[in-house]
Amino acid sequence: MKKITISILLLTFFISSYAQKWEINANLNSGIFHFAGEGASILSDLHNKYGSKGGLSYGIGLSLQRKNIHHLQYGLDVDIESLQSRAPFNYQDLNNVSWTGRSLLRHNFFTLSPYLDYTISIRSFSIYLKGGLGCALNLGEAIENYKSKSSDGQTASYINGHSTTAFDLRHSFQLVVFKKKLGMGFGYSTGIMDYKLGWKGGTNLVFSRYLKIGLHYRLSN
Repeated sequence: MKKITISILLLTFFISSYAQKWEINANLNSGIFHFAGEGASILSDLHNKYGSKGGLSYGIGLSLQRKNIHHLQYGLDVDIESLQSRAPFNYQDLNNVSWTGRSLLRHNFFTLSPYLDYTISIRSFSIYLKGGLGCALNLGEAIENYKSKSSDGQTASYINGHSTTAFDLRHSFQLVVFKKKLGMGFGYSTGIMDYKLGWKGGTNLVFSRYLKIGLHYRLSN
């Protein structure tokens, strides 16, 4: 019985010591997502759903960070993201009627982002500088929300699903400032996967860009 008690105490001490070496933060963020590259639409007379204009985006996630006595640390961000771009357009149909409108394209991702972190403390503030490479796994079809209006008062709208890239790889950079348990983060990620990979004809280089701001809460430290 004594051996079992000692073993339980040692196991409890080991788990407690191990957990103390990790910091867990929850975050809620929002931002602007858009596409860049030669194949992204700025304002075109052709309908291109991969827009270079920013759309409202949001996400929720956890950050697990290995605590260290040194300034350099490592960790993993785990996020669920709903990212939307915007593509305005205008064109003339076969009857010479002018149409203007916009197309919103929303992607939903499950994202894993291992990172390195440099931490400094200034008075009561903890400042984290994070950089890494994230893999965003697509959770399904991209959803296009299309609306347009003609010069003679006609309207057109639809919501369609579209096949898209299975995943995206992104360079990510983040600045997070904590005071006690509450923090605010600013991040920017640049995708390196071509969303039009395999398309034939036209200009097909399209890459993701995401600028976000978030609220962070320290669950453990």
